[in-house]
Amino acid sequence: MPLPARRCCNELGFSDLDALTAAALPAEIAMEGPLDLPAARSEAEVQADLMRMAQTNQPGRAMIGLGYYGTLTPAVIRRNILENPALVHRLHPLPARDQPGAAGDAAHLPNDDR
Repeated sequence: MPLPARRCCNELGFSDLDALTAAALPAEIAMEGPLDLPAARSEAEVQADLMRMAQTNQPGRAMIGLGYYGTLTPAVIRRNILENPALVHRLHPLPARDQPGAAGDAAHLPNDDR
């Protein structure tokens, strides 16, 4: 057992992790014996399996941008996303002083009367 785990068990008054687990975990939900897990696989094996699964996908017609009928947007979504000034600030029009062609632009033009 690693030293930190041994210190923790000793501090709590247990001889090892099994004793600590037995005291902390109710017997009704404790498993008997090891887990029945498959053998570990390499990253390349898992990636190959994922690629095989991905190739069985059958994409349907994309419906994004076609609109929704009868959809209600929950108030929490409207309030926190659609009406959040921090998220929609860049969609607001610029103030007149920052728009091209505003009267303030004349002060920045070069003077040809040198």
